[in-house]
Amino acid sequence: MDIYNIKHILVLAEELNYSRAAEKLYITQSTLSQEIKRLESEFGFQLFERNTKKVSLTDNGKQFVNLAKPIDDTFEELQNWITQTRKSNSLKITFGASSITMPHIVNHIQNFASRNPNVVFEYVEQWDPALLTMVADGTVDIALIVIPEEKSTKQGVKYFPINEQYACAVVSNNHKFYGRKSISLENLLEDDLVTTSINSGLSNYLKEKLTAMGMKPHFLINTANMQARLSMVRNGAVTFVFDKQFFIYNSNEFSVIPLEPEIKFVYTIVASAKKKFSSLEKEFLKILKEGLDNDYYL
Repeated sequence: MDIYNIKHILVLAEELNYSRAAEKLYITQSTLSQEIKRLESEFGFQLFERNTKKVSLTDNGKQFVNLAKPIDDTFEELQNWITQTRKSNSLKITFGASSITMPHIVNHIQNFASRNPNVVFEYVEQWDPALLTMVADGTVDIALIVIPEEKSTKQGVKYFPINEQYACAVVSNNHKFYGRKSISLENLLEDDLVTTSINSGLSNYLKEKLTAMGMKPHFLINTANMQARLSMVRNGAVTFVFDKQFFIYNSNEFSVIPLEPEIKFVYTIVASAKKKFSSLEKEFLKILKEGLDNDYYL
């Protein structure tokens, strides 16, 4: 006897009609009749009384139903749990980052994906302000962004801060400000400024600051390619980075100078405030945050 035999007996006991029971079980009436006879022979007692007019349960049949019903219910509950668990282990995560931050997290995503091969990642590359909006409206599940400290309170968004970062100017060793301990935005009004993109959080913020101060600096070009930006810096331009992201380019060629007054940003993972995280998504957040916490250059 197996669980499907129990199910067939219980359905027949409920319907007390071979034709209806067989239809409910998607088997033929003769198949069901033969199965019941075989089981009764195996048990050594009858479960059902049969005559030309009706089918009824014997006393042993009633006792069998009373004992078997909880087993069937438990098996059904187990099947439902297996289905839900399978669904939770097959997950799609839509993850967003900018072209600047993505290189810092590839290893952490790969670490998580190797442990969870059933998870499918969809990567959305946008600048931080756009990603924040996409997270708030549910288009992106989780994103890694860098945003101004005073703007890190957008409604509808959960924040998982990693660290603070400060905006810095980068000049070459032949620039007049090379070696200074700090520099103001006013100092840079006569320089050619190079930013990553008109849509990046840092570029937008600096432009807002300068506009609010009534200044009109000369922005030479926007490019996310750091090597291209540094090439222009060698020729006298000024670009901007966050203090903890510049280590791979740091050399005697350049000076990374903090802006004064300080312009503080928050390096953070964000997700929709409405989102209920599955166990796998919680694991992904944990791996991502712990990995970024341990990266000495962030």
